[in-house]
Amino acid sequence: MPNQTLHPTAARPLSCPRHRKFSRPIRSGRLLPAAVGELSVSAMSTQLVTCSVFLLLLMAGVAFGQPADGHPTSRSVRPKAKVLLTVNNYGGYSHPGRRIQVLDGGTFEERLYTDVLGSHTNRAGRAVLNLEIGTLRLVFQDGREELLNRVRYGGIDYWVQAGETNRITRPQEDALRQRSLRSKR
Repeated sequence: MPNQTLHPTAARPLSCPRHRKFSRPIRSGRLLPAAVGELSVSAMSTQLVTCSVFLLLLMAGVAFGQPADGHPTSRSVRPKAKVLLTVNNYGGYSHPGRRIQVLDGGTFEERLYTDVLGSHTNRAGRAVLNLEIGTLRLVFQDGREELLNRVRYGGIDYWVQAGETNRITRPQEDALRQRSLRSKR
């Protein structure tokens, strides 16, 4: 059995009072170094500070979360719309990137991007998707419209404008296929 006697300078668990005041005087506004165990924070003051911070955060959340009349604001979380189709040209470095997500509510979200960090533009509008005949009509918020046609080539669905539907299937049109919107089956 190991020796369980304590060194004479070691603090014994029950020998120190729990809430001990500072026994050294404070000189010139500075607190002199204290001996081990002499500096203790009251558990009561710690709980008081913790409760005060919690109440302040709670009141700030209530104040900013609801208007004065107490009714919830329109900033509440809406359920995410289901994505019906995503088309992307996977650009960024060699050509400008474009990704369009068609949502189930008849809307779309478009993101234009490059390889430069923070150089993206988000746009939205209404969408009419007809998968049977392979068309996607985008109506932007400024009133501009774009009609994309689906062309299948090499196991990939390309979504191109009317003038490019015949060109995209030519073997030498790799550059056009690279920058065109596409979706996987």
